[in-house]
Amino acid sequence: MERNEICDIEDRVARLKWVVKYTEIRRTKLCKWVSNFHPEQLRCRIDGPDASFDKRGSYNIVCKVIFDKTGEVWAVRFPQLGKGLISDEKVMSEVAAIETVRKHTDIPIPEIIRWGSSEDNDLGLGPFIISTWVDGISLGDVLALPDNDRMLRGDLSDNTIEHIWQQIARFMFQLSHIKFNHIGSCSATPQRPLTIKSNHIWESGGVDISCTSYSLYIGKHF
Repeated sequence: MERNEICDIEDRVARLKWVVKYTEIRRTKLCKWVSNFHPEQLRCRIDGPDASFDKRGSYNIVCKVIFDKTGEVWAVRFPQLGKGLISDEKVMSEVAAIETVRKHTDIPIPEIIRWGSSEDNDLGLGPFIISTWVDGISLGDVLALPDNDRMLRGDLSDNTIEHIWQQIARFMFQLSHIKFNHIGSCSATPQRPLTIKSNHIWESGGVDISCTSYSLYIGKHF
């Protein structure tokens, strides 16, 4: 797909504005907002002095929230809103997928405490997911050289590699047994498939896929 440079710039500008807003709210209002979702409305603190300590991927930002009184640790995740991200639909589908995997497998998946759409978030940061925090070890830290994430470490033992592949095989086996009666999201109410490709068409191709006329199913049932 040829990328529309103007759309790319508009998306980057919109995302930068959102990050600036998030950074300020993280510093001033986020903890009080999160405390409202705790059953006892306990005070909490954010791990790390500023937003640079938060986990950030291509689409989401996650901050770690700690309740010192109980020792509870939560993850608070927001999509980084740009011009092209279909945020409410994305979060709804992700929540449905998380709940499906938790129900049908023993794969370590965080428990969702609260989630909401853009209209549910009075911080003005868009949709959100609040969940328990699951600690883990990055597979890249185990397998890859520190200065080259495409090269395997030379000191990996056969036992380590076997252990990793056994876990992956067990996870994939369980996922392969989850059956659906329609193509789309995991939600109880059938929703259109929302893919990275379709999102790129909107954010960089200039085609608005948010309209209902784009809701195309590859096949209703199978």
